[in-house]
Amino acid sequence: MLEVESVMQRLDDQTKRLKAEAAACLALETQEERALTVKSLALVSEAVLKIGRDIRQIRMQLADRS
Repeated sequence: MLEVESVMQRLDDQTKRLKAEAAACLALETQEERALTVKSLALVSEAVLKIGRDIRQIRMQLADRS
């Protein structure tokens, strides 16, 4: 279970880092590049959320088996 929590924490940290990097990039990019950055960030955020949901579901299943 500690491994799962560790993975979740790393995912949260990565998401925060990506958001900060995207915000910094938005100040330097053209409008077209900004749109691409925003779309990319949205896709990454969606993927991280799905992974988090999957991990929580697996964790609940493991807890039920215990």
